[in-house]
Amino acid sequence: MKHEWYNAPMAISEKWQQFSPLPADIHDRLSQLTALFTGEGVLLAYLFGSLVNAGAAHDVDLALLLPLESKRPYHLRPAIIDILGTERIDIVDLRRASPVLKFEIIRSGNCLYASGDDQQFMFETAVIRQYQDTAVWRQHQQEILKARMLQWS
Repeated sequence: MKHEWYNAPMAISEKWQQFSPLPADIHDRLSQLTALFTGEGVLLAYLFGSLVNAGAAHDVDLALLLPLESKRPYHLRPAIIDILGTERIDIVDLRRASPVLKFEIIRSGNCLYASGDDQQFMFETAVIRQYQDTAVWRQHQQEILKARMLQWS
């Protein structure tokens, strides 16, 4: 029996069905974010997900790195919506993202904005180091989950 309070995970198409499709010129609009990022003190911005990959783009996935003393990047969402002309935006806070998510973002995404020449290099080097340092823990976790699944079978 399904309860009213139960929200099953949605497919991407369901998540965005109430919103208008992405504007046809979305790639051109992305370049207009530079002024916002500069004015708001953003250190790095990455585009990742369906808009980068060859598949059908359903939304704009942005990963933002702000200085430690700044607010979380979600306060930028209204301004990003205005610039891009769509509400189909997901924002990842790179300060709070897991090592795996950060690694996937730098591996498969595109850097849209970097506040300084070395900013991207320093961040990506730190992410790769953190990803490698936590590999042992992920392997251990996978072994525990596998053992638990065997117990349940």
